[in-house]
Amino acid sequence: MPVIQAEPGDWIDLFGKLFTIALDPIGKTNGFQGNEAGLFGPFIYWIVQLNPEKRSKLSDEAFQLIAHSNPDKLDIGQSSAKLVYGLITSGHILAYVLRLGRYNARIASVESAVRILEQRYTQEGSPASPARIKAAWSKYKYLSPFVVGFFSEGNRAAPIVKGMPQFWDTSDGLKRDVPINPQGIQSYLSDATSENPSFNRYFTEVVPYAMAMADKFRQAGEEHFAPGQEVRNKPLLDPEHTWHLPESFKLPKVVMRLERLDAEELNAATSA
Repeated sequence: MPVIQAEPGDWIDLFGKLFTIALDPIGKTNGFQGNEAGLFGPFIYWIVQLNPEKRSKLSDEAFQLIAHSNPDKLDIGQSSAKLVYGLITSGHILAYVLRLGRYNARIASVESAVRILEQRYTQEGSPASPARIKAAWSKYKYLSPFVVGFFSEGNRAAPIVKGMPQFWDTSDGLKRDVPINPQGIQSYLSDATSENPSFNRYFTEVVPYAMAMADKFRQAGEEHFAPGQEVRNKPLLDPEHTWHLPESFKLPKVVMRLERLDAEELNAATSA
């Protein structure tokens, strides 16, 4: 059973470690490699040091690797799309399967969730290949409870996130080249921590609830069996591989709510 190794009670450290795991979710590599270091390293460095007192989370050696392993400028917003797609897809699949399990148990499987997402992504203009959707689930399923946890706390997070600077936000369609060097990143960190109390609010008012909800979905995923899988002892999420929160974190009380699928989603789930 893998447990996220974070400083007891330190929500910022926990979030940073969780993001680090997202870069290597199935443990096939050790640390950052190649483009991953250059693309996501600065963001990890930024996210784990949102508090001015957290200036030494990464060693100098690790930071230099991140800063100098790639060309000076990279389109981080565009390149991170693959990571975001994989994580979000895994969260959708977990949520869809558990919702089906609550109300439509006979079709509560990953295959049904993939069919729903194939239709949904086609309508949204996102990559909708069943093979790509399944690959995302295979890679990120053991982190999927945390994705759903943040999905669930969207309303709580929205007013706080509005006050956070989105340094690499490309939602307006503009391409931004971000300098990858210690000076550039340190400048962003300084701006974020000194001028935006929204960062600290996010980690005290949102992250604990998202983690508590993630724990609920993890338990539900480990206890769910698709039709015919219980006799084979193959739950939706294997407890031996799904990431768990450390016991040192005190989680607030939350209620996991699973809504019924609408008619369009049910039709997609049962289409062959």
